[in-house]
Amino acid sequence: MQRYYFALSLSVLKETFIYAQILNTKASLFVITVDKKTKKLMRKILLIAGLVLVSMVGYAQTGEKSVVGKLGYQTEFKRFLVGAEGRYNVTDEVRIAPDVQFLFPKNKTTGLDFNVNVHYLFRLADDLKVYPLAGGAMLNNHWSGGDGISTTNFGFNVGGGLQYDLASDAYVDFQFKYTFLEDAKDPAYFTVGYGIRF
Repeated sequence: MQRYYFALSLSVLKETFIYAQILNTKASLFVITVDKKTKKLMRKILLIAGLVLVSMVGYAQTGEKSVVGKLGYQTEFKRFLVGAEGRYNVTDEVRIAPDVQFLFPKNKTTGLDFNVNVHYLFRLADDLKVYPLAGGAMLNNHWSGGDGISTTNFGFNVGGGLQYDLASDAYVDFQFKYTFLEDAKDPAYFTVGYGIRF
């Protein structure tokens, strides 16, 4: 019975060779030799993939719904705001949070912002959670002077918050958010909110 050996060199994996012994068109031996750096990288990738899978499987259930009324301040344009935010837990950790914010007029300019953010919740105690956030923003401003000018800018939000439970159906929320815009000054927001679960 004749045996054939072959080696394939992979450019992605340094000093890596695959040896296969083929007998009657069936592989009877398959050995992979990987260098130390590649092994470490593969372990990290597998670890991350495993954690993501465990998180998705372990917590793939719908969670709470809530509405939050917010008061806040926009730093770049120095305006106060009032807003409302809806929150829906896709899992115990991941929450979708669309909101609308009305920015009170300053220098004849009124604002109306729309955001859709995603929160990832970390429980520090039974009644205390912190979360980073990321999402998209649409900022609308109307200048009432002269003929009136309206502008719309799109951006990307990053930030974080703290949520403290007052009762089983109520909590207070503190949040900081920074918005990166395409063609305008990047504003930051500080808000405090009162949330009601239902």
